[in-house]
Amino acid sequence: MSLISPIDTTKTCSENRKDILKVLSGIEMVNSIVALLSIDFHALEIEVKKEQQLRQKAGSAHSDGLLVQSVQNGLAMEFERSDPTRRLRLVLSEILFISSQVELCKMPALAINLSLEGNGIGDIVSFTSGLLLGTDQQIRNWFSSFIRNRQKRNRDVASSLQSYRDELLIYLNAIVNKCEDNKLPEGHVVQASSLLRLYCALRGIAGIKLQEDEISSLVNLVTSHPPPSATGVRFVSLGLCMLIACPSLTGNHEATCIQWVKWLAGEEAYLESGSGVTSSFGEMLLLMAIHFHSNQLSAICELVCSTLGMKVPIRHNTMTRMKHVFTQEIFTEQVVTSHAVKVPVTPNLNANVPGFLPVHCIHQLLKSRLFTKYKVPIKDWIYRQICVSVPPLHPVLPALVEVYVNSILHPAGKGPQENTNQPMSEDEIRAIFSTLLISCSSREGGKLAKVEKSSLTSQLLMLYYLLHYEDVRLSTSATNRKVKAYSQEFLAELPIKYLLQQAQRDQASYGGIFSSLLRLLATHFPHLCLVDDWMERQSHSIGMLYNVGNRSKNLELTAENISHGEKNHFDVYWYYFRRRSLIFSLLMSLTIIRLLFPGLGLMTSRPSHTGRLLGSMLETPPAKLWKFAPIIIKHFRQALEPTVPRYIQELYKQVWLRLNSVLPRCLWVMTTNALLPDNPTLPAPELTQENVILDPLQVLRCDPRIFRCAPLLSVVLRVLQSCLAASQSQLSRHLLDNPIQEKSIANCTDSDREELRSALVSAQESLAVQILLEACLESSEDQEKRGNKWALREVRSVVCSYFHQLFIAEPSLAKLIHFQGYMRDLLPVTIAGVPSLHICLDFIPELLSQPVLEKQIFAVDLVSRLALQYSLPKAMSVTRLAINTLSTLLAVLPRAARIELFSSTLDCFVRICEAFPPLIDDVLSLLLQLGRVCKSEDSLAGSWSWPNPTSDTMLGIQLYTMALLIETNLLDAVVSINFSCLTYLSFLTMITNAANRTNVSLLMKAVHDGFYDYGGTLSKKEIDKRIAESNERRKFVTLSITGVISICIGSFFISAVIDTMLGYEEKEILIEGIYQHGNVKAWFPFNATSQFSLETAVTLYMLHNVFTTGTTLMALNLFNILGALTIILQLNILKTAISSLESRAYDMYRKRVKRKIPFSLALHKDSDYVSCMNYCLAQTVQHHQVLIKYGEK
Repeated sequence: MSLISPIDTTKTCSENRKDILKVLSGIEMVNSIVALLSIDFHALEIEVKKEQQLRQKAGSAHSDGLLVQSVQNGLAMEFERSDPTRRLRLVLSEILFISSQVELCKMPALAINLSLEGNGIGDIVSFTSGLLLGTDQQIRNWFSSFIRNRQKRNRDVASSLQSYRDELLIYLNAIVNKCEDNKLPEGHVVQASSLLRLYCALRGIAGIKLQEDEISSLVNLVTSHPPPSATGVRFVSLGLCMLIACPSLTGNHEATCIQWVKWLAGEEAYLESGSGVTSSFGEMLLLMAIHFHSNQLSAICELVCSTLGMKVPIRHNTMTRMKHVFTQEIFTEQVVTSHAVKVPVTPNLNANVPGFLPVHCIHQLLKSRLFTKYKVPIKDWIYRQICVSVPPLHPVLPALVEVYVNSILHPAGKGPQENTNQPMSEDEIRAIFSTLLISCSSREGGKLAKVEKSSLTSQLLMLYYLLHYEDVRLSTSATNRKVKAYSQEFLAELPIKYLLQQAQRDQASYGGIFSSLLRLLATHFPHLCLVDDWMERQSHSIGMLYNVGNRSKNLELTAENISHGEKNHFDVYWYYFRRRSLIFSLLMSLTIIRLLFPGLGLMTSRPSHTGRLLGSMLETPPAKLWKFAPIIIKHFRQALEPTVPRYIQELYKQVWLRLNSVLPRCLWVMTTNALLPDNPTLPAPELTQENVILDPLQVLRCDPRIFRCAPLLSVVLRVLQSCLAASQSQLSRHLLDNPIQEKSIANCTDSDREELRSALVSAQESLAVQILLEACLESSEDQEKRGNKWALREVRSVVCSYFHQLFIAEPSLAKLIHFQGYMRDLLPVTIAGVPSLHICLDFIPELLSQPVLEKQIFAVDLVSRLALQYSLPKAMSVTRLAINTLSTLLAVLPRAARIELFSSTLDCFVRICEAFPPLIDDVLSLLLQLGRVCKSEDSLAGSWSWPNPTSDTMLGIQLYTMALLIETNLLDAVVSINFSCLTYLSFLTMITNAANRTNVSLLMKAVHDGFYDYGGTLSKKEIDKRIAESNERRKFVTLSITGVISICIGSFFISAVIDTMLGYEEKEILIEGIYQHGNVKAWFPFNATSQFSLETAVTLYMLHNVFTTGTTLMALNLFNILGALTIILQLNILKTAISSLESRAYDMYRKRVKRKIPFSLALHKDSDYVSCMNYCLAQTVQHHQVLIKYGEK
């Protein structure tokens, strides 16, 4: 008071304070308190903790302390002489020392005697109860063993235990004597309850044997009538359990105990109404009677132990008399069932309500089938209890639903169907879902009275009832018992998916039922728990970019502003014009149209307004947003317009996903109907849920624009995946609902029906995949329309992701699709976009063994691309198998099939060799073998015919070319191909006496195009015509063979010298399409500096040769010689260019890298060297083209 400044500073207040301080200063106790207040308790607390840690160490003595260093004159004398701080230290030190001695569990008799020294008997009860009912097992065992040992013989009668029992008996009699007319006063109910629990602990835990006077007093106390209060209910519950736990009480007092139990049964309602508690001994009585009737004595033991709060041993044979009393005298089966139905339900039932409740009794009665035995209806009671349940979920309610469903579908024993409970009607179930259920079709309400707003707990319990009912019904459908089946249309109206998501978010309240719901949902409704639905994370990042400001936050979603887009802006303007000026009306109309009508219809003209509206939808709870679902889905086709921005499509997709979490099946049907193609002549009928489930491919009968819009295509794929799963579930349900009848004539087994179902499911899924694959093909519109190639690329990515999920879930589907086959142009797309296609390596050997040539070609192409994508040992073995298969087919296939096979798989060999270089030898062996086969067929053909580029001979030349190109020495390959083949062609031309120069040039062009693949080659018919004209001059061959051969040999060496002068050495320049060193320094009288001069030089050279050899030939062979020399000149020029090709590429490579690198085969792996080689090859091709052009002239 002296330190605290007073609020009232008047003189009168100050005088009063002085008077109070004078009075207080003369009191001893006040002065002591003031001294204690000056202690630093914080520092003292730290020292006490250190003292405790020190005393826990082994070997520490009592004197080793931090609180008190030394006590010289004894504890009492030291306490009197010390200041307040030291006094407190001394007390704390002694308290710690005494507590450490108690933990040693020594001298229990001393502990009892010390507790008896006090005046309050309540201290004995609380102290002993703490020893026996505490959490320390060591102390409990210590005191229990003391009591057991003291009860042995040859012990002193006047022991501490007997004194303790006498004190307890005195306390017990004192409470009993307070009871007037056997009524226990309100003030002694708590003490009596504590005393009963103590005697139960002494009897059950310590094993004390009750004496006769103790038994009489306990029976008098137990059978007293407490007041109707919560403590009174607790007292009678303990008393009833004590009669069962301590059977010795009912030995000589059985009549009294039975009469008391009957009084409990009669006064149950009175005690409950007065106590105001939701659970009472009435439910416990009923539950005990149920357990006694079903002979579940272990359950009664658990019930007694849980009520007493201790584990006491109870023998079953000691409950025989009590069982007879409950089952025969008080609670018969019919009485129990009739009474249970009349028990009111527990309002606001949740897991926090303690004690034994009516739901426990009903649960046990349902398990024992007493309701069906006595035909007592229990459906209404269970329905009312479910309706008033609140979170957190009571653990007994799911079990109650399970036994209720079993009692509906499984008759007791072999009884008739009538011995079952009644299922809940669809109207009753619909009433519970009235707060969430928004029917897709308009339905009138049932005859039931309007149910109060149901909680999520009630809806989850009813959903669990439906799912468990369907599970049990389908599992027992083979018994051919007619039971109620809820229609699929009704189940589709329930927000199953939404409720499950709510339960998942609140695992603390619904953890006991969520796992069971998820299991049943995945079993019977797999289309409602897809992987994408669980992995979907609603991201509002897109919506937040366009949902800014108070305008979108305050936007109220209505059917008008969502569907706006066709609203007459003039009406808005005229409304304000009639009230304001012209300018004001214009401004207001534009503002209203912009802010209040940002409908989905404006997504093409005003996408920013639509973006704000969609962002507002994302902030709306899905259950509230669902009522606008028909209006939102109506604009699905409009979102496919090319003028709609991408972010609007993404926002629209997010809104659709939120709607998909409420009533997904209704949304799927609305989406499918909204995307049906327009056909004015034959409008498509509106689809229903039954149509979509029976034929899920109806989903893909949509607007073709959806296959070039990736965000909305993912929505359609989600619908397709769900409908396929729903169709599969419906087929399985159909088999279970329609089991095979024993009297059925058709010889159809369950395995046959299952195979048919699997075949139908596989057909649906494979057809869906084939449709989507076809949609991934590039069309002419994709090449012409701007941006479609990027859209196609994104669509392919979405489709491939969908395929990956399908193949992971069902690997056999991947096998089916590839056995069916698809366009080979899509193989690069699927191999790169579907990671799970590596499983094709497992069945490619089987695909190669198919007797269809198209499938074998598809398999080779597939394995070559898989080899590049997955260079695995298994892929290498399968690839080697494919090469061996082609080798086998080479020997057995006819000519036409062989041409088709190997012309379609040539590019596959390049991919195989690139993926697995060790297989190059096998590929070369196969190609060479193919070339030999083609050559052998040509030799056996009889009269020679000119090879067509598509014939076996030309195919053999191409294969031979590929085989040599795979080799490391590119120079030898090019020289051997061009020189040998063209030389053979030139000599063949001279032998056939082709005097017509046009024929020679056309033949050269055909060979050239066959090598360099420029296209435009002559047809076989035209070439045969040219050769036929040349064959007419075959009679002149005998006169010119000798002269022609001599001229060819001489001209070969002369043309080689001229070829060298024309260039292809070190420093080359391009002159009119020909790379050459410079001027031609032979016997020509001028320099070849242009195309014309070069042609002149070559012509003069040929004329010179003609003039030189003309004397040895007749004039009729002049054109033959000219044509032959022209071909030889071309061959030599090309030979010289090819022979220097590799050295030129090497010199160019050294100049590019600017350092000296030794030539080796490793250079062929260097990208720079390869580019140089390609450049030189291009020069050679250009040179060849110029020569052919000259030959045509």
